[in-house]
Amino acid sequence: MKLMFKYIVAIAAWFLFLGGFTSCTKMDEYLKYTDGKEILYIGKPEGMQMCSGKGRVQFYGILIDPKITRLRITYNMGKEVIDLPIQRGEGAEVFTYDIPLKEGIYNFVVQTFDDNGHASVPESLIGSSYGTIYESTLYNRGISSVVCENNATTIKWATADTHSPYVRIWYTDVNGQERMVEVEQAEQETILEDYKSMSGFKMKTYYLPDVTAVDIFEIEANVEADETLTASVLKNATDPVMRCRRRTPWRCGPPAPPPGAGRLPSPGGICHSPRWRPSPWARTGPPGGQNPAWPASPSPRRRDG
Repeated sequence: MKLMFKYIVAIAAWFLFLGGFTSCTKMDEYLKYTDGKEILYIGKPEGMQMCSGKGRVQFYGILIDPKITRLRITYNMGKEVIDLPIQRGEGAEVFTYDIPLKEGIYNFVVQTFDDNGHASVPESLIGSSYGTIYESTLYNRGISSVVCENNATTIKWATADTHSPYVRIWYTDVNGQERMVEVEQAEQETILEDYKSMSGFKMKTYYLPDVTAVDIFEIEANVEADETLTASVLKNATDPVMRCRRRTPWRCGPPAPPPGAGRLPSPGGICHSPRWRPSPWARTGPPGGQNPAWPASPSPRRRDG
């Protein structure tokens, strides 16, 4: 029994020796391709992102490896190369860099280097630059109704775009002072306290194109409101009736009467401007035709579809 145990121990030791020898041989085999030198890698930045912006893409990363002395960003199939010197301090550091770019989506490769030329493992990233094409798709948050009662104006909102975090409103109070109210995305009703009747208000709708965006986009409109602006007139309040290509004032009131017809009774008010131009997003009012509150001629500049 003791003899058999010795044989088992000897055989196990032999296999362990062979396994260790074989393992070491495989681990060292790459040295014949590197002139006997070991491959050293520099640590890459943590949490790397290419953040989207207005006419730019911003690199973001946290530098941890103290040996990093250079950061390289390449894009456009490697044709564009940006080498950035790095001066490391103690501990982790946040590093950002802006790359001015035309509107579009870009592929990037990021690497870090030390003074001896050792590089990190390349990291592929995607980033977007936004501009006029993106801005042309934006519109102000829709208003379902505006009702003024007892020096307070209540605005009821249409559902906000998911990329619009908030709206800001500036208005004049009964004392002639300007006030600002910020309306969050989830808010469905806003009250303008001590609103000066018929003074109007200015609103801006803000947009973030995506979750990495470092720049916010805004759309502005001036609204000179009738005392009541309701969804019964703005049939398509959730999808703007028209959008000015130029930033001309938006007015809310009755439509312009035809020549020689005199003043028409106000049905409540619709947004219009004498300098409006139709946009690709124009919609009709009620299904199947023209809003009955509008005169037959001249018709507001709308496009069916």
